[in-house]
Amino acid sequence: MPATYDLGDSVLLTFTVKILVGGVLTLTNATVALTLTAPDGTHPAASVSNTSTGIYQATVAPDQAGEWTFRWVATGAATTAEDGAFLVEPNLAGTLYATVGEMRAGLGDADRLALDPGQLEQALRSASRAVDDWCSRPLRRFWLDPVATIRTYVTRDLWCARVDDIGSSTGLVVKTDPAADGTFTETWTIGTDFQLEPLNAAGNGGAYAWTRIVAVGGRTFPYPLSYGQRPTLQVTARHGWSQVPDPVREATLLKAVRLYRRKDVPFGNEAGFGEFGPVRITREDSDVVALLQPYAIPTGFA
Repeated sequence: MPATYDLGDSVLLTFTVKILVGGVLTLTNATVALTLTAPDGTHPAASVSNTSTGIYQATVAPDQAGEWTFRWVATGAATTAEDGAFLVEPNLAGTLYATVGEMRAGLGDADRLALDPGQLEQALRSASRAVDDWCSRPLRRFWLDPVATIRTYVTRDLWCARVDDIGSSTGLVVKTDPAADGTFTETWTIGTDFQLEPLNAAGNGGAYAWTRIVAVGGRTFPYPLSYGQRPTLQVTARHGWSQVPDPVREATLLKAVRLYRRKDVPFGNEAGFGEFGPVRITREDSDVVALLQPYAIPTGFA
């Protein structure tokens, strides 16, 4: 099982080079190269240091969640290679829509600090994912990607493309594939070739996300001749919302508190606390639904 890290952790990779001298394996220096492969298939540069005879190290700062692979290759005084992998998970705390402290306050435990923080966090995690599901997961979730990632779309309109939520213009790159051959050759300029909508989404200082890219300045999106055509729009962006909207935070707290209190109800959680199974927002959560309604993606949007 590969080692697992949280997004934002530093990962130390170590490689040793040995040769057989008089029947004994002995550390020796060589020419060493490290090839990293990120989850999206790219190969980020890695700086290798020779910390002592035969010992080589590289510190990696993964910027994508998923499986990373690496390959060490030694040439010269010794010829050898070694493959490996490690997993990077999203920062779980960053995917919760409220904090343990806020939940303690909701349960009247802000001063006593008597409740198990692990149980509180688990209830928050289940409630946060229930909010995602109700708002149409995975198209909508309310945390912001730490780095820009690439997504592609088949455009169905010449002037407007609905895209997954974009919560920051930092790192934003929009490209099109006019030949529909899988190569995104044209890079568009914001303000000249396209604009993000809703307009003024970021102007109120609160939580926001852009959901559409609209062609301007005479530009048009490559229009598919038939359904099933390959994607012709590529968007590199930090997806998600700029921050968690206050109504989403309140809805998450309401649901999480109910989940937590379920353990005190006879037969309320026969599987045992923390083993909620699929958590759903139902019509019994009418106050939660009312808070989330403005943030739901309408049925049929994709």
